[in-house]
Amino acid sequence: MQPQPIIEPLRIGDSVAERYRIVKRITSGGHSVVYRGEDMRLSRPVCVKVFHRLNASSDGIYQTAYEHFVQEAFALSKLTHPNTLRIYDFGYLADGDSTGRGPPYQVSEFMNHGTLSTMIKRRGPLPRPDAVKVISEIGGALGEAHQCGIIHRDIKPQNILFGKVGRGWVAKLADFGIAKSLGMADAMLENQAEDTAIVAGRPLLMYSLRWAAPEQLSGQPVVAGSDIYSLALSMLYMLTGNTVFVAQVKSEAREQRWRSDELIDAACAGHDIAPLAIAELKRACAFDPRERPGDAEEFTSALVEALGDRPVRSSSLRLQALASDGQPTTEFRPGNSLLRRLHPTHQGQSVADRRVDFVAAPAGKVDVSCGDGAVRLRLSFVPGERGFCLHIKGLDCFVARAGGRPSSAVLFQEDGRCDLLTPDLRPIANILVSMGTPAAGHRIFTIATESVAIATEHWQQVAAIDFGAGGECLFVYLATVAAS
Repeated sequence: MQPQPIIEPLRIGDSVAERYRIVKRITSGGHSVVYRGEDMRLSRPVCVKVFHRLNASSDGIYQTAYEHFVQEAFALSKLTHPNTLRIYDFGYLADGDSTGRGPPYQVSEFMNHGTLSTMIKRRGPLPRPDAVKVISEIGGALGEAHQCGIIHRDIKPQNILFGKVGRGWVAKLADFGIAKSLGMADAMLENQAEDTAIVAGRPLLMYSLRWAAPEQLSGQPVVAGSDIYSLALSMLYMLTGNTVFVAQVKSEAREQRWRSDELIDAACAGHDIAPLAIAELKRACAFDPRERPGDAEEFTSALVEALGDRPVRSSSLRLQALASDGQPTTEFRPGNSLLRRLHPTHQGQSVADRRVDFVAAPAGKVDVSCGDGAVRLRLSFVPGERGFCLHIKGLDCFVARAGGRPSSAVLFQEDGRCDLLTPDLRPIANILVSMGTPAAGHRIFTIATESVAIATEHWQQVAAIDFGAGGECLFVYLATVAAS
């Protein structure tokens, strides 16, 4: 069957809504044609995306694609994150038919630096600082979508766009055309499109074969972890220039998902990527959605930490906003961040859904029962190149760096993950060890999406052991003088 020719809905020089002048045809794909336009009222470049007619309006595929195009506008209208593509306008072209309404169009901001896909093809893998910036920005955008009850369902390098901002650039998440509501009553998308795998006897794929999660290939319900899976594949492509899954047919693509660890190792071979970062990416690409990270921002934060480059943080500026009387409950929000000052007397608080416990290490060593009593660890501060290290020894368990061999003890000079295992090597917990970042007489710790400040007035050595959402977060410290 010959593909239907694209019917150009607009020509260069045409005006849309008597406001947007068409300047250039950019591309076409799926069921839309994309133009560069000019907002004649505000004298700014815009992107005009117009649905194109496939066939008669009775065609089932046409109707479903049409609904998804309209749905995208309503999805974007609900999202305000600075790294989500902004939509300016939505409407229908004048058509002159019996309905008086032509194809729908969207007007959005114009991103002038192409896609992640074109950037990698042109430049190769991104340098680590640039990659970290993209990971943080897109993770934040996806996190907001999930909080609004919207699953993107088509995260891929082609849907990550770049634009110039001043002397720098910004990454934005785009193309919510096949987004899916989680079904929560207060989060349903307006104009919700039909979610049908077979329309008019023909398959209508709601994913991209190389980037889809296994459950999408099987027609199973999508969850936030489905987007996290696709995001991890896109980040692997950004870091290596390699596509992990290259199958062209669904059955082979699904079989490759079972071998994700092996194929991720192959894609990362020869690239300077920290083993801990590879382990985070593998975790996000687990075949079972329940084994993946459940939060996009938590995943991207962990990946950034594992890569060894953190986004620039204005820690000294944040600390200036702490109350002058030093009250530990003072909170403030610079942008989307939350910073609190914690003190060892404040047991029972919570940080990012973790229970906070402070543990003193007299003479630099302490034995603790943790993981809700599941394990006993000996925590010791020892000298290191950067001032101090944290030595973790299992008293009734084995410990192993992510991807490493089980042993009786591990030493952390910087942030990293660690598995706790039973004597017969069954997993007990996966913990994140953080050494914090020094800042103006404090150490700053980022636990999931929340940041806290620990004053070093009475101790210079403090580290955090994070058991994850719903678990404990232990701050172990070595007092140098009696703390008040």
